[in-house]
Amino acid sequence: MVQLAGLIRSVCQRACRLCALRLDSARLLWRCLRPSAALAADNLCLCQQRALYQERQGRPRRATDATRCILD
Repeated sequence: MVQLAGLIRSVCQRACRLCALRLDSARLLWRCLRPSAALAADNLCLCQQRALYQERQGRPRRATDATRCILD
């Protein structure tokens, strides 16, 4: 009985990994097919986020409403 439970757990873990791999592959494909304007907007947002972390020296604080507006 214990061996059967271990086998079921192993199969479930492998199925979850396979689903995660498929989802990651689909996300990668989607990001490769996006228009360049969307990619530029993402890069700008990431640069702003990095600037916030550098300004705060890595210490997490709540973002202000203005910051949320800029990052959205």
